[in-house]
Amino acid sequence: MQPIDRAALLAPHEFASEIERGRALAILDRIERSVDALCPLCARALVAQEIVESIVLGFQDTPHCHRCLAEEHGSTAAEFLTRIEGYVAAIACFRATWSIAAALGGRISLDPP
Repeated sequence: MQPIDRAALLAPHEFASEIERGRALAILDRIERSVDALCPLCARALVAQEIVESIVLGFQDTPHCHRCLAEEHGSTAAEFLTRIEGYVAAIACFRATWSIAAALGGRISLDPP
């Protein structure tokens, strides 16, 4: 992955405060640093949205894949994605970085591994 131009990527997004914008910058930094990261439970390569999802759920230091997170929460992958997307949409720093992660080619797939 090429270095991320954080300012350019965040420019179209609105934030209520500089604190919120700072959180988004930190998430983008984590995405960039987690390139080539593997899920600690199944060793599958992670995509950018899974990094954001892991941060949302408190796994910023050990990001997990979507399927393992869904299983840990007793949901199917599809049900869990719907819940996560609802939560992410409500918080600007997550909403912005979720969208950016997808644009960077890191969209969560529900296809079998």
